[in-house]
Amino acid sequence: MMVIFTSQCEKKALSKTRRVLDSFADRIGDRTWKTIITLEGLDAVHKLLRKTASKNTAVSCHWIRSRSLSELVWVVGNRSKFNEEGVIPVNSTQKNLLGSLKENNWHYLPVIKALSAFVGLIHDWGKANDFFQWKLRSTNLISDPVRHEWVSAIIFRALIKGNENNDEIWLKKIIDKAWTNEELNKHTVQIVKETENGYKKLIKESESNSVLANWILYLIFTHHKLPYLTDRNIYNLISKNSVQTLHKLYSNLDAKWGYLNDIEKAKKCFDFSKGFLEDSDRFKEELSRCANSLLEVLPLINDFQEDKLWRLIINYSRICIILGDHYISSKNESLKTSDTENAELYANTNKEKNLKQPLVNHLIEVSKQSKKISRYLPRFEYGFESAPDIKKLKAKSPPDFKWQDNAVEKVKKHQKNESINNWFIINMASTGQGKTLANAKIFHALSQGGQSLRFTLALGLRTLTQQTGEVYSKKIGVSNQDLAVVMGTNVFTLLSKHNDNDVNQYTKFGSESEESLLGQMYISDDDQSYSIPDFLDFSLTNNKEKSFLLKPIVICTIDHIINASEVVKGGRFILPSLRLMSSDLIIDEVDDFDTKELVAIGRLIHLAGMYGRKVMISSATIPPSLARGYFEMYKSGWEIYKNFKDIKCETLNVVWVDEFDTKVENISLKEPKFESNHKDFVNNRLEKLKKKPVLQKAELINCNHLINEENKLEKYFQLILENIKSFHKNHNTKFEIYGVTKNVSFGLIRLANINECVALSRYIIESEQHGDIEIRTVCYHSRQIQILRHELETYLDRILNRKRVNGKYAWEDDLVINEIVKQTEKKNIVFLVVSSPIEEVGRDHDFDWAIIEPSSIRSIIQLSGRVNRHRKDRILSPNVGILQLNIKALEGNQDSIVFVRPGYQTERLASHELDQLINFENFRCSIDSTERIYQRNSLDPVSNLSDLEHYVISNKLIYEIGFRGLSSWAIDMWYLTALPQKANRFRENPNGDDIKLFRIYDEEEGKFNWEEFGLIRNYFYDIKDYQINNQEKFWLKRELRKSIDNIPFSLKDEKIFFELLLPSYMKNSELVYSDNYGLFIDNNGYYDEAK
Repeated sequence: MMVIFTSQCEKKALSKTRRVLDSFADRIGDRTWKTIITLEGLDAVHKLLRKTASKNTAVSCHWIRSRSLSELVWVVGNRSKFNEEGVIPVNSTQKNLLGSLKENNWHYLPVIKALSAFVGLIHDWGKANDFFQWKLRSTNLISDPVRHEWVSAIIFRALIKGNENNDEIWLKKIIDKAWTNEELNKHTVQIVKETENGYKKLIKESESNSVLANWILYLIFTHHKLPYLTDRNIYNLISKNSVQTLHKLYSNLDAKWGYLNDIEKAKKCFDFSKGFLEDSDRFKEELSRCANSLLEVLPLINDFQEDKLWRLIINYSRICIILGDHYISSKNESLKTSDTENAELYANTNKEKNLKQPLVNHLIEVSKQSKKISRYLPRFEYGFESAPDIKKLKAKSPPDFKWQDNAVEKVKKHQKNESINNWFIINMASTGQGKTLANAKIFHALSQGGQSLRFTLALGLRTLTQQTGEVYSKKIGVSNQDLAVVMGTNVFTLLSKHNDNDVNQYTKFGSESEESLLGQMYISDDDQSYSIPDFLDFSLTNNKEKSFLLKPIVICTIDHIINASEVVKGGRFILPSLRLMSSDLIIDEVDDFDTKELVAIGRLIHLAGMYGRKVMISSATIPPSLARGYFEMYKSGWEIYKNFKDIKCETLNVVWVDEFDTKVENISLKEPKFESNHKDFVNNRLEKLKKKPVLQKAELINCNHLINEENKLEKYFQLILENIKSFHKNHNTKFEIYGVTKNVSFGLIRLANINECVALSRYIIESEQHGDIEIRTVCYHSRQIQILRHELETYLDRILNRKRVNGKYAWEDDLVINEIVKQTEKKNIVFLVVSSPIEEVGRDHDFDWAIIEPSSIRSIIQLSGRVNRHRKDRILSPNVGILQLNIKALEGNQDSIVFVRPGYQTERLASHELDQLINFENFRCSIDSTERIYQRNSLDPVSNLSDLEHYVISNKLIYEIGFRGLSSWAIDMWYLTALPQKANRFRENPNGDDIKLFRIYDEEEGKFNWEEFGLIRNYFYDIKDYQINNQEKFWLKRELRKSIDNIPFSLKDEKIFFELLLPSYMKNSELVYSDNYGLFIDNNGYYDEAK
């Protein structure tokens, strides 16, 4: 291919670019190169240019397709130097982004700047106390009896005492430097006495601080963490309370909310023998200057004293202060002071425990840095690059996916004013209808000029994240320069590309991750250079973090972005917050979370709205209450943004889209009619679903006759085995090979819990005879060694892709399947996956039939979507069997909570029999999303399983009052504490954290050991190895010793390959391990041969 490179680089970037391009191409002009090059060679040029790119780099590459046609291939660096076709402008105009506050409506930025600078200057004032100074010089690790940020807040109260409710008076007093050590000490002693060393309320209900003074107090004592109550009695007492003013919140707060460590020694933190920095002229001068800045913006502040606008201003200010504090504290310089009289007071120490930064200098520098950071806030909204010119998004979709283009056209037609960027979008298209591409097309259409993309796509599972990243890279054509795939480190992210031609080898995985602000993570491509402000360059310690912030498209597990609203201690909320400020948000499979996690996601959506971003939620099974709850969160957040920017708009743009239709409405902020619009859309969808070809039908598998049986579990498994044979008979494929014809089917059994999953696998494998059917089984769940789980998933992903290539399915040429067919004499062969709920979401598998142990309506719908998924064959008989009872119901009593973990049940139900809890006739006709997306007007959560799920979700997301419910997040002041996050944790493990074990092979002893913290723990956990007799009954035999040989030599020392997560609640159980079964508990009689 012939290409032309054009450079618009400046300064040193020009010489660097010339060195690279001169090595590959002929220079035909001062800034132009031409060459004939292979695609691999062009990729090498692209990569080299990106590695050396800076803010002054700008290089375009054009492919000369013919005499009259050229095509822009890519741009490295500053895209603004070129237009969409890569043409260099003849003339240009410049806009000062940070200076055009009026144009960008950042009217209140002066308030944020003044507030950040003032609080930054006094945030650590409490460190002047004698105990803290003694602690710094001690060689022992000692905690403060009262944390320094609480002490700082009390000093500020002392500073303004007597004038608390008149901002102008106390500000002028500070401006005039009319305060002394003696006065501060007197007021501090008085406040400490009144609050009993801070043990009582910081502000009494009878006191009346000004709004500004109260917010300054808040920013001071939360610059490390949000307040949280540990007293469960008080916690339960206030959990239903509504607290709608800051003053009322303060009437609940005292030092026990996370700031008091030792009440007996608390008084020591209020001794100030070295004074309050009064003798530092620099400090008093700087404090006077900062107070004057606050006085200047006081008219602006008085405009919104009682407005929710404070919420966004405090959010921005807190980010600036914490980031400024982290930046200054992390600097290696000691910030030596010229104030020799204050050199005795220090803010911190270095790693060697030597005194590092004098307190005065630390405070002044944090103040300056916080103010400097605040000036960059508009850049986070407007200043980062988008991914331009993605051709696949401009191209017409195939006929079967024409709905995508129809959605784009309707959205474009409705988009009258690009400056009004408030879009809340719900995509409910069915599985397999192309939601991923549709979401990108819609956001592309809504971008400035409809030509680019910048968003964050969040998903619940690593597998989904990886698959979606591949779709964007390979199918949509987003370049690595514009795309980051972010997820926790696992085997996928460590395996290097070794053999693209061998589908059984590991392909296209990245490098190991580093510890970072995002925690352990993998980013798909992080080898380019970035130019960012110093304070961020220092805080973002590696390219992975910079990629997460700066790349136009980030596809990540939701854990990484949700920290913006979930982190309550430290600074790990900052990077996700900056990302959310600068990009729109898509949450895919949004309902694939438990109720507490759904509340946490609602908080994230509120924050996205408050930052003025567009939000899309996507899933085929979105319940009405979830859609309404999240709309209310987005509306509430965007109204704050509207007031902050003084936007004259009283409506929200709301889009409903599926494979049948697109509905776009302007919903009034004052009288929103979201609920009726959503109901109309769902009703229309239900009518269209009835006309679609039926792909899955259900059959009820009666179990109630087993309730009074002995050996219930064994009889339950026997019933499942009988139905395996029945479903295989009705849903098999004739397969001719080696001159014989076999009837082959691929079946799935879904059980709710891992131990039962293993038990059923054992039962099937160790059963003596299955008549004329050969059953080959694999056991699939998450409690497995990582490399073994990876091998199984890679294999199943290939075999269960039932899309024909050259007229054949992948399984027909599989050596493992062919060998099994060759060896067995039986005419019927079932290839069976016995799985935990891990199969429900994130795996693009197509089974012939499935049997389901019920946990929830959603799990039934999602799991059924793995049957007849690709082939879409016309079915004559049911291909999904649903057991009438689950195992918990079979073994429990009528009062048992059985539809839980997974499931929604919290109270006693009228029955545990599925056919008594739902209208099963609907499932006999067709299994679709109807039960999930349609909510009856009158719910009966005791007698109807669908109603139960709708009731739980609506209660949690709409109706529950107090900080335990989502609605409180928008209306109460509890958001200023950590109570909402603690009440509904994201990724909460009710049984405690998992224990990381590693199964490491000892070459010398010729055996495997279990390791933890680098220590052999064989006897501590006493995990027995299980010896399997019927190895030939497995479909895919897994052996860790052989898997080790397949790991690339350069990665053999990576322990994560051998990681297994042991739930902490299981550590004292009788544990058994097998390469084929994973880790399980020996508690049900099926493991008597374990040793």
